[in-house]
Amino acid sequence: MKEKITSKLKEFHELYNGNFDPNGHHSLYSGQSGVLLFRLYHQVYLKTPNPKLENDLIAFISNQLGSIDARPTFANGIAGFAWFLQHLKVCGFIDLDEEVLGHFDDDIIASARRELKGNNHDFMHGGLGAFVHLIQRYPHKLELKETLIELAQLLEKTGVKSDKGITWREDSDYLEGEEDCTVINFHISHGQASKILVLTKMVEKGIEEVKPLLNDTVRFLLSYEDEESGLIPSRLVDDKKELKTHLGWCRSNIAIGLALYQAALVLKDDLLAEKAIEIGLNTIERSLSSSQMPSDATFCHGKIGISHMYNRYYQYTGVAAFKKASDHWMQLTLDSAVFEDGIAGFKSWDSVKGEWENKHGLLSGVAGIGLGLLAYISEDANPSAWDAALLLS
Repeated sequence: MKEKITSKLKEFHELYNGNFDPNGHHSLYSGQSGVLLFRLYHQVYLKTPNPKLENDLIAFISNQLGSIDARPTFANGIAGFAWFLQHLKVCGFIDLDEEVLGHFDDDIIASARRELKGNNHDFMHGGLGAFVHLIQRYPHKLELKETLIELAQLLEKTGVKSDKGITWREDSDYLEGEEDCTVINFHISHGQASKILVLTKMVEKGIEEVKPLLNDTVRFLLSYEDEESGLIPSRLVDDKKELKTHLGWCRSNIAIGLALYQAALVLKDDLLAEKAIEIGLNTIERSLSSSQMPSDATFCHGKIGISHMYNRYYQYTGVAAFKKASDHWMQLTLDSAVFEDGIAGFKSWDSVKGEWENKHGLLSGVAGIGLGLLAYISEDANPSAWDAALLLS
């Protein structure tokens, strides 16, 4: 399998090394920032200098600093691009000075305050995404601690408290056709699991003030575990459990289980860690119907994301069943490279358009596939630091 993976990585490398637009979109999830993440991690794996990559990276950053005009969101906006810049510095990819790294901080903080006060607590497209950038910045800019605590307090104020803990109702802007319903999301891309992970990362950085909020957020999610199936619902709609979940990163119990395991580590809660492992093992044991099989190999909804999450589970726990599951989904990922007009054989399924497309991004394109392939075969102690952008580390 390693030989086939290496061959695919070579195809990706040759494509991007010969065809990269430094004026392309800055988006972390769907634009050139995600593509550059793949290229940088691949260079580390190859252990060979790449002057073309270095030139592309400098040109891209220079162009973007002078031209970005976007909302300060994480998935496709300024917060994600700012996270990308800080990540380059943290990982030693490039030496950027504080003026560049802090270029967007004020706008991101102001936007987070505005979005949270307006009940937009979404991770990908709302106020929560700012936390991920600011948490990464915090050790290098200690005054951000008070800002992060303030934002956590705003997040708490937007929540709904009960004897079960705390949760957050979905903003009506995200509820096409369900505007009159009370909807609570539990999954990682837009829901409760992302709040658990952001608060976990704050505690991990020593911001102990948010630990009670983290405990209450975990407690609420677990209170809705379905006794019969062992599943955490994808959503609650008017307090009814929506148990139809898929296996991909965005709405899976795999990602929810990983969120709980990371929380267990910082809370030093052995029972929670056991529950997180139980949830993960349950996802392996469930039989897959054709409707649950991912259509493509991409990270968000597809097979590489599943393989990578099981690999993360294995790295965290050492449980062999997770490694076996990761291997299984990696083989299915490679088997998906069947398109003659695809990128190294891969295409992405667009469920809205109902068609296959060539996409290059981190979340729904070959950059994410490439990073997952690299993490799988790399012997580096931390080959997957990039997946902090997806709240997986």
